[in-house]
Amino acid sequence: MVNPDGVVCGNYRCNLNGVDLNRIWNSPHRDTHESVFHIKELIRELKRTGEVRLVLDLHGHSKKFNSFFYGNPTANPLITRMLPLITSRINQGVSLIDCSFAMSDNKKNTARIALQEDIGNGLSYTFETSFYGQ
Repeated sequence: MVNPDGVVCGNYRCNLNGVDLNRIWNSPHRDTHESVFHIKELIRELKRTGEVRLVLDLHGHSKKFNSFFYGNPTANPLITRMLPLITSRINQGVSLIDCSFAMSDNKKNTARIALQEDIGNGLSYTFETSFYGQ
């Protein structure tokens, strides 16, 4: 949970400062985006001691149904699509059709995209689940 202070007050995207914490991952401030700042520090520490192969950012989606992945375009699209494909085969609630593997400009500061650069050769996804079910 990246924004427990906001959730306690009824927000699901913003912290108590009113900041959407999924839009500041490229340059979080230590004092105003504390949880994001420290998660990035933790990932840097993990990289110093080993390899980070996967980042999975979990979200609830307010407009689409089902569960699905947002992935980043990579040099090997087959590898990028493997986790969503396997997950959709195991669980009927995961829709491969609803998955997307694009990187639009308005998403450049999201965890999925910013952390892809931080982890290097690993894979970074956002896994979305509908607030409304299937």
